[in-house]
Parts: sequence; structure tokens; C-alpha cells
Amino acid sequence: MQYLTPDEAKANILKYIRGEPDELLIDKYIAEILDYCHRDDFPLALTYVVADLVNNSATDDAPLKSLKSGDVQFDFAITTHDTALDTIRSQLNQYRKVVR
Repeated sequence: MQYLTPDEAKANILKYIRGEPDELLIDKYIAEILDYCHRDDFPLALTYVVADLVNNSATDDAPLKSLKSGDVQFDFAITTHDTALDTIRSQLNQYRKVVR
């Protein structure tokens, strides 16, 4: 497996971002992943995962979760960056170091 410094990871992630990159969000994902995995180095394979998360968070169209006809009700399934990390937790676990 290949590992990168956080700065190298960010540069690699930026290559795969569509449109204007949200660098603060990228930094936040990198920091949270490093913290969760108890690492100082960033797994190369996760750069693609973070790029997907950032690209998906940039879409303005939230999927419709529910719709009600009487008394009109709309609910949108909005994914925040906090819940986005929950969706990749199983991928993160394979890079996680055991801390004693």
C-alpha cells in the first residue's frame, strides 16, 4: 500500500474534483480520516474516496426523501459531511491502526 503526507493527499484529491474545489472541506475530511484511523500518513486509495465525497457534496440537488399531498409536505434527504464519513467507515477500518 502507498501512503501520502496530508499535503500530498490534498494535491492528489484536487486533481479529481469537478468545478471549484472546497479546499476547507477537503482539509476537514483528511484531518477527520487521519484522526479516525490514528495515522499520520494518508492511504492513497482513500484520495479517490474523498474526491467522490467532495464531488457529491457539491451537487445542489438533494434527493427527495418523501412527498405528501394533503397539506403539502416535502422532505429532502440531505447528506452532510458528518454523515458522509459514516458511509465510508467500513473502508476506513481497513486502514485504522490499533491504539492502546
